Amino acid sequence: MEVQGKYEKFFGLRMFTYFSLIEYKHTCKITSWAILADTNNKFVPTVYKEDYLGTVLNCKFNTYKIINQDENTLRKIDNPFATVVLTVLTALKKGKIDEL
Repeated sequence: MEVQGKYEKFFGLRMFTYFSLIEYKHTCKITSWAILADTNNKFVPTVYKEDYLGTVLNCKFNTYKIINQDENTLRKIDNPFATVVLTVLTALKKGKIDEL
């Protein structure tokens, strides 16, 4: 899981690198999640792709964009994670959070 609070050109590469290192070290199945805590609706990375001299790598990962969550739904969920997301969402909407 990676929390990202601003646009980053090579974010997908970083997600792939983390995935590869963890899978190699622990030799088990894993999943990757990016929690995006920014206000840029155009920044929703979901894949890292590399294609070079016939070798193709395509790594797709899960994303959760906080700014796109519904406040009313979050208020109804009895879960600490929903409370954290609601807090961050409120701060993002009020401009109280700088880049993470």
